[in-house]
Amino acid sequence: MKILIILFVFSSFSYGQNTLSGSIKNTSGESLDAATIFLVGTKYMAASDVDGTYHIDSIPSGTYTIKVAYVGYKSIVETVDFRKNLEVHYTLAGEIFQLDQVEIQANRAKENGPFTKINLKTQDIAKQNHGQDVPFVLQWTPSMVVSSDAGTGIGYTNMRLRGSDQTRINVTLNGAPVNDAESHNVFWVNLPDLMSSTTDVQIQRGVGTTSNGAGAFGGTVSINTSRIKTNPFAEISSGVGSFGTRRLSIAAGTGLMNYKYAVDARYSQSVSDGYTDRGSASLTSFYLSAVRVWEKSSLRFNYFNGSEVTYQSWYGTPAAKLGIGNDDLASHYSRNVGTVYKTVQDSINLFSSDRRYNYYTNEIQNDDYGQDYLQLIYNHQWSPSLRTKALLYYTRGLGAFGEFRPDDPLTNYGVRAVDETVNTFDAKRFRWLNNHLIGANFDGVYTKSSKLKYEGGLAYNSYFGDHYGNILANSAVIFPVGNKAIYRYYFSESLKKDFSTYARSFYDITPKTQFTVDIQLRLIDYTIKGANSDLRQVSIHKKYTFINPKVGFSYHPSSKQLIYASYALGQKEPTRGDFVDVLNSPEPRREQLHNVEAGYELKNKTWQFQTNMYYMAYRDQLVLTGALNDVGAPLRINVPSSFRLGWESDVKCRLSPKFLVEGNLSISRNKIEKFEEVIYDYTNGADKITNEYVDTDISFSPSVIQGTVLQYCPNTKWEMAISSKYVSQQYLDNTSSSDRSMPSFHYQQLRVNFNPTIKKIKTCNISFVVNNLFDEKYVSNGYTYSYIYQDRVDENYYYPQAGRNYMVNVKFGF
Repeated sequence: MKILIILFVFSSFSYGQNTLSGSIKNTSGESLDAATIFLVGTKYMAASDVDGTYHIDSIPSGTYTIKVAYVGYKSIVETVDFRKNLEVHYTLAGEIFQLDQVEIQANRAKENGPFTKINLKTQDIAKQNHGQDVPFVLQWTPSMVVSSDAGTGIGYTNMRLRGSDQTRINVTLNGAPVNDAESHNVFWVNLPDLMSSTTDVQIQRGVGTTSNGAGAFGGTVSINTSRIKTNPFAEISSGVGSFGTRRLSIAAGTGLMNYKYAVDARYSQSVSDGYTDRGSASLTSFYLSAVRVWEKSSLRFNYFNGSEVTYQSWYGTPAAKLGIGNDDLASHYSRNVGTVYKTVQDSINLFSSDRRYNYYTNEIQNDDYGQDYLQLIYNHQWSPSLRTKALLYYTRGLGAFGEFRPDDPLTNYGVRAVDETVNTFDAKRFRWLNNHLIGANFDGVYTKSSKLKYEGGLAYNSYFGDHYGNILANSAVIFPVGNKAIYRYYFSESLKKDFSTYARSFYDITPKTQFTVDIQLRLIDYTIKGANSDLRQVSIHKKYTFINPKVGFSYHPSSKQLIYASYALGQKEPTRGDFVDVLNSPEPRREQLHNVEAGYELKNKTWQFQTNMYYMAYRDQLVLTGALNDVGAPLRINVPSSFRLGWESDVKCRLSPKFLVEGNLSISRNKIEKFEEVIYDYTNGADKITNEYVDTDISFSPSVIQGTVLQYCPNTKWEMAISSKYVSQQYLDNTSSSDRSMPSFHYQQLRVNFNPTIKKIKTCNISFVVNNLFDEKYVSNGYTYSYIYQDRVDENYYYPQAGRNYMVNVKFGF
């Protein structure tokens, strides 16, 4: 009887006792260590462990108020009725001290803004980050076409957006301009493995919002690395692949120490032999970020270092070598022997190589360049209505590329030969670039009411750049300043000052309708003086004043839908090359772009759909002629009137928990109202001949770009995806001639990710990637030049991309 009484009492006591367990993470998916969870007004509480899990025992049945808290995050408070054991996983909103609200992304389009955009998060980037340069990580996004000089995506790479080249795509890194102040180009080779430190990327197509740096005509790529990781971490990633490709990346961070400090660092190295002959690349980078946070502010220091040594693959491959067009290799050679092919080795190289042909053979023909980026960023929230951001930045660049020039005229260098009867010599020279960019941005956001918000800012930077060339001593040559080992044969210096200010407002006309106004004033003062590389004296001083207004509206039929329309005016100054490469031609004029965008977005648990139309009307657009200057940069000329008209669509559909389908399609019409082609007739001298073309296509502007991704996840450990890209025919110049065009191409990528569970290792990822899965023989870039000798001759050159190739990466996280 006593035993029955004891069992009855025990059962009565234990009945109604429940457990609460689960995990606590932030919105970035990080586990929060030492987060607290407690039942308000009781003794029941717990702290999460290192992997974010928690467990509370012996909770009597009843109704309780639960609070989940972590310093700096918005707490969760909810009421729960306990009648059984519960497993609940909590996600705390915001970043450390809600810095996602304090941080100002001044050059980014808002989530519900009236501009066409796509946002890539950390996990989206990680899936495509296999050691290639940034353009190849972004290649599957709408209206994007990428190319690689060496054919592998490592080394010199470039991107085009809506047919606009890299000089028209504004790139910022944490708000600081990345585009070179003079060429407006972005040399991704100087920022190797940047995506390993990137938190998120926004790509705007068209003029978009006001941005720092050179005006955006094709689009804007905004890269952000300013995320604070809550917990300490260490990661090591290593990979090997085709063409001798090897990659190593080591990263570590302290996590948030004492709720105040955090330090992250990364070192990366990538090497590749390249697909093209001798198209090697050796890239190293270092990243350091240190942050101090307070309740309503943060101070961050970022340092990026990138250095590269690449063997040149700039020249391209003759069309006859690739079997494109009707030209045969013997005919091409006979036209160019003695000019392009000057040595016996040049001739042997041309006929002995396959489609991996590289024109350059001399050991000095390397590009050796490095850049340092320093940033100091201060964010502060003065009140619930006002927050500001100040950014100081400094970019340092220094490097040179070598050239071997057989039988080069002495007059190219202002030197004389030991033998006065000799007019040429075998020159070995190095072309140097030594530059500095220092600047500051200040941005502020003021929320006047729930319906009205203002943003504004100031930006200023100064660029100092020296361009000079050195030739190495040659026993057959006498230098003007004595027989030294090196002679500087040209020198020029540049100074560019860029000031801009902007103001924008967001006004909620109704709870579903928002009106946006944005206006920018930009002042430029640009000076070039000294001797150009061809020894011509250059003296250029230009000032520009641009006023760029933007207006738009957004309408939300429901919380899941967005309809938007906008108008933006963009104006842009010519580049250094536009001035110095055409000194004997009409002076390049500023460009103007009127951009109209209209689109619709739908987002729910199953579908994400976006479609838009755009019209981009240009005045005095600088279009590519198809030819290159002596360092492989494209030549451009103003055309009075041109336009781009297009439709873009992007869809993501989860067919089931295991299947995900993504696709994008861009269809466009890209036309120049009137284009005058100037070519030389060498039949009897070198007379110029002008041909006029009406309603002709803009070069390098495909009418169709399409991408798809089919992803299958059988379980949480495996992910498999096959991606496909199609790009229609492109013209190498602005004549719409099929004789000077680049064939359409289509390639696929297979990607497999495996995430095994290994004791004492926090995360493990093994990825296997096959690029160009079906071994398509395609070219993704090129150039052309034409002349007349009896008949018209078109010399077309292309950049062949690698056939089927693979990459295996292993990543461990601790």
